[in-house]
Amino acid sequence: MFNALGCAGVARIDFFLTTDGPRLNEVNTKPGFTEHSQVPRMFAAAGLPYPELLDLLVSDALPGSGGAPVTRL
Repeated sequence: MFNALGCAGVARIDFFLTTDGPRLNEVNTKPGFTEHSQVPRMFAAAGLPYPELLDLLVSDALPGSGGAPVTRL
């Protein structure tokens, strides 16, 4: 869903699983982002500490970066 919608950076995709398959509910482009929120904790578990995640997101948002999804783990 993230790729199909053309998202970049970090987003939380909420969906429902139905008997007809997944149904998109909403795209949260600003998920909780304190050091204790779910998104930074998932990246930390994959080996990317919070300060490095912030650096990566800021550098990806700068002009000329291409705004690629954060998939460097």
